[in-house]
Amino acid sequence: MRFSLLLMLLIMLNLLIVVAQSNPYDVIIVRGDIYPDWTVATAYAKKTGSMVLLLFPGQNDGEIISMIEGLSQFKKNIRVLVIGQPNAIPEDFYRRLSEIATAERIGGVNRVETSINLATYYWRDANSLIIVDGLRPELYLPALLLSMNKSAPIVYSSNGSLPNLGDLLHQMNSVKTVYVIDQSLSSRMMSEIKSLGIEVIEMGSVNVTVGHSRSEETSGNIHIILVIVILISSLILFAIVMLNRRRKASDILQFFSPDERRIIEIVSGRKEISQDDLSEVTGFSRPKISRIVSDLVDRKVLERERVGKTFVVRLTENFISASGLASGKGERSHEHG
Repeated sequence: MRFSLLLMLLIMLNLLIVVAQSNPYDVIIVRGDIYPDWTVATAYAKKTGSMVLLLFPGQNDGEIISMIEGLSQFKKNIRVLVIGQPNAIPEDFYRRLSEIATAERIGGVNRVETSINLATYYWRDANSLIIVDGLRPELYLPALLLSMNKSAPIVYSSNGSLPNLGDLLHQMNSVKTVYVIDQSLSSRMMSEIKSLGIEVIEMGSVNVTVGHSRSEETSGNIHIILVIVILISSLILFAIVMLNRRRKASDILQFFSPDERRIIEIVSGRKEISQDDLSEVTGFSRPKISRIVSDLVDRKVLERERVGKTFVVRLTENFISASGLASGKGERSHEHG
């Protein structure tokens, strides 16, 4: 009986792990000026297809929150992974983020621990592992290139050492090959890995694609170009959000149908308006107004309140914040109620 119960618990645990691995995050947020964290975040984002947003605390906090709010208008149950402890990603920002999305935080006391935690919690099924010296920034992009080629997590060493190496490999028991970039691990530790029956491949930082076919080398070149493009794009995005603090309403409204846009624009021009008045102003039938308003309420664009025999509608605060549309200062319009 106990054995059956234990077996059932193990099966359930494995199912939970599979579900977690098959349900990646929509967005990964990482500190923009901590490049070790950015490197492992970008590697994981490449695996999951997640978007990476760079946070510069005290500078673009509001823009990041607005971007997540905007995304939540078009996709339900937004999942966000925050990489970095509170000293990197402030707790007040994380609290605001948790109010609008399902947020999780992963980090460590230093870059080595952060990389290990990310690998063991979220990349446990990897067949390969990349070890690179976390104190050598010139190796970050070569490691990232190799990660993209091998779909493998990056773990940082420090001065040729990696704490709790045995525990790491025990948790990541699918690893068959460990790539060590430019003497990032001591000979003793590499021998320890080999003693576990795991292949160790030492690679120079300038030839991380050695031994691949021409097509793989071409793919590697494309990947490194992609990394550079992502970095440049992130910097451009940061410059844009700092110069333009609010996104234009047209950027949001283009995702709505003409009828929906008309109703949103009318509601935004007033503090609130009744559904009966909306029917008169637009010329739409009451059933059509009711259908469109109900859909916009479900999408968190509008909120409505019963007043008398009708409903009064107004823009939600989240939509106002995300779109930049101002709720009108006109008089309330629900005299039909």
